[in-house]
Amino acid sequence: MDADGQPVDLNNRRTTYKVDDDKLAPGETSPVTRQAVLSAEEAAKYTYEAVTTGDDDWNPRKFFEAVEAPAGAAYANGKLTWQAVPYAICYLIIDGAGHVEAITSDTEYAVQGGGRYTVQAVNEYGSLGGKTTVDAAYTLTVSAAKAATLVLPYDAQIPADVKAYTLTAEAGANKAVATEVTGTLPANTPVLVNAAEGSYEFTVSSIVENNVTTATAGALTGVYSRTLVPTGSYVLQNHGGVVAFYKVDPSNPQQVNPYRAYLSAQSTEARILIGFGETTGIKDAVKSEELRIKSYYDLQGRKIVNSKWSNGQMPKGLYIVNGKKHIVK
Repeated sequence: MDADGQPVDLNNRRTTYKVDDDKLAPGETSPVTRQAVLSAEEAAKYTYEAVTTGDDDWNPRKFFEAVEAPAGAAYANGKLTWQAVPYAICYLIIDGAGHVEAITSDTEYAVQGGGRYTVQAVNEYGSLGGKTTVDAAYTLTVSAAKAATLVLPYDAQIPADVKAYTLTAEAGANKAVATEVTGTLPANTPVLVNAAEGSYEFTVSSIVENNVTTATAGALTGVYSRTLVPTGSYVLQNHGGVVAFYKVDPSNPQQVNPYRAYLSAQSTEARILIGFGETTGIKDAVKSEELRIKSYYDLQGRKIVNSKWSNGQMPKGLYIVNGKKHIVK
């Protein structure tokens, strides 16, 4: 086809050509003509070895020869390890989203997150070699506040002695309602974690193929890279012993780290407290006044406030406390 998409007339195509005198082969005399198309026998002579053979050992195939995949890849104590590959000068560390997280000449790497990692060897000419995959757990460090946010790109087993909660927040409310997640934490599900101070490994249950940068569930948005929190959103903080989600002040921008989450709520409140069920055991972690002080109601459903107490004591009578009858004598 020509530039206009019309068939090209090949009737006038040359099938032979005259060889220039300086291009004659040994023993040939001018004039010499050759066929424009090689025969199968002639084409067979143009092999890789015949074309590249010389006295300098130049062999371009070395540039593309793939080295072996790293063997013995394993994960332990926050590190990936593998055996050295002959002729490899470095290794690519590729995360579960297919992004190159690091390039290292070592045979170990301290992972930044968790999930399925790929280790790929690179030869001395820069050509990529074989790949090895290994699953790495994510280690969450919980402070003395006993609370942290978390989001993971894979289905993870919730460790023993750890509780995880999704959060929802109604418009105008000053409290987010917590719903416990048990057994497996689904991929891309940001949660509030409650546990004693320490480090906890969230091991891989199954891998989810995706390439998201943020994940939202309920009122929480989880991030996989350090992210500037939108103004008006809330971040988990401990102010004077009160662990809650505090609104981001426009004059003081806040960022959240990878594998963490922030809370979004249509509220004018400066902080959002956490409402938990009676048996969660998380009250020690979220020490809000609202959780530490019981609410008393009379039989007409009216809340009894502190100003009606006598010398700090409830007046004698019958009250409803947390849905149960309570007698003060």
